[in-house]
Amino acid sequence: YVVADAPDSNAATQEADRLITQEKVEAIIGTQSSSLSYAASAVAERKKVFYWEVEGISDSITNRGFKYIFRPTFCAEYMAKQMMGFVNDVVAIKMGKDIKELRIALVQEDGGFGTSTANNLRKYAKEYGISFVEDLTYSAKSAEVNSLVIKLKSKNPDVLLAVSYINDAILLTKTSLELGFEPKVTIGTTAGHGTPDFVNALGEKAEGIFAAGIPNAVNPDKMKQKQKELYNELVRRYKEKRGKEPSVNVFNGFNGAYILLTEVLPNAKEVKADAIKKAALEVSLNEGDTILGYGVKFAGPDESNAGQNIRSFAAVMQWQGGKLY
Repeated sequence: YVVADAPDSNAATQEADRLITQEKVEAIIGTQSSSLSYAASAVAERKKVFYWEVEGISDSITNRGFKYIFRPTFCAEYMAKQMMGFVNDVVAIKMGKDIKELRIALVQEDGGFGTSTANNLRKYAKEYGISFVEDLTYSAKSAEVNSLVIKLKSKNPDVLLAVSYINDAILLTKTSLELGFEPKVTIGTTAGHGTPDFVNALGEKAEGIFAAGIPNAVNPDKMKQKQKELYNELVRRYKEKRGKEPSVNVFNGFNGAYILLTEVLPNAKEVKADAIKKAALEVSLNEGDTILGYGVKFAGPDESNAGQNIRSFAAVMQWQGGKLY
């Protein structure tokens, strides 16, 4: 492997160009952030290099009509649909109300991830015939969110939908506790509210909080035998090497890389972008054929979401006793 690190979108553009022009790579696997992926994959597309995105979920990554971008994980639209569906199918019923009776607030970080997810949440809210009692945007780099939390508290929502990364998820939750803002239900995302750092920072205060996104809490007992063995081996090796449980990012990164290394590259006639692309388009895995539960089938080059895994899905999990379920 030739490795590149990129702390921002400018660096992602420069590093993608270096990998292609100097290192002569035919394929790039990444990233973690939607903004980084959006920038780097544009370079790869211009230079006709295969790009395999394992974690950035912004819809904009796969709706540009690109031919060389493939994303095995879910997109922001799939996650938003799951979040709003969960509010309707579980939360509202548990509270003995129709979803239209619930007071729901939305707060989002202003990057590509937050914007894409929040826009989809607004779209699905309309489909359910509801309006958010508050809809706020902030920077994930914010040092304080007091005024934002005060605005949220004044609207007294039953449900808070929060699209955050890790540092801002911790800051938002701690500030809410300090200011006495405790909605009955908080549904964050695995990018922030679903990480080990979140529960380590909040301790028992994380109990009951939901996180939508990477379905890392798949029940191994429900897995097919091959996937169950792979899942258990991943957990064993990671704990042995790192001394801790794997996070959602570990499962997502591993799952994406494993699909590329076992289902795509071995079936490419040569290690060239067009041959890898052809092999990727021929992959067809059913639900349950990956350790995250979903199948794999990529939208074709003439579809509006070309390269998106249309058999992927997000999940909603909850912190219970310090673990996600």
